Amino acid sequence: MDDTATQIEEFTLSLSDFDYFKRLGEYIPWIGLDGELSSLNNLYSKLYSQLKSIGFSLEERPLKPHITLGRRVQFNKPSQIIKKDFLIEKLNIQVSSMVLMESARINNKLTYRLIYEKSLE
Repeated sequence: MDDTATQIEEFTLSLSDFDYFKRLGEYIPWIGLDGELSSLNNLYSKLYSQLKSIGFSLEERPLKPHITLGRRVQFNKPSQIIKKDFLIEKLNIQVSSMVLMESARINNKLTYRLIYEKSLE
């Protein structure tokens, strides 16, 4: 992360559209990201290459920039109606650091813990 952070300048993303993944009959709603996606893809590519070069086993699926809103969500209306009616305010998000998080189940609750943070140059 330290090496990658020295090669990437701060950039801006914005909220875009609402969508969801469907897995095993459950929904995972998310908001997509827009803006300086080339900077995000550059950060991802550099970090991916560095991690792979030191032996990490990484997923091969393409990056889909998004913010997850929930897991195991049950909609009270058909998902297509919710997707159509969901309005997103186009907020800007200044990306100034990379953060490594740990996700773990504690007392059957998914919990996130900050492991490391590195500011971008």
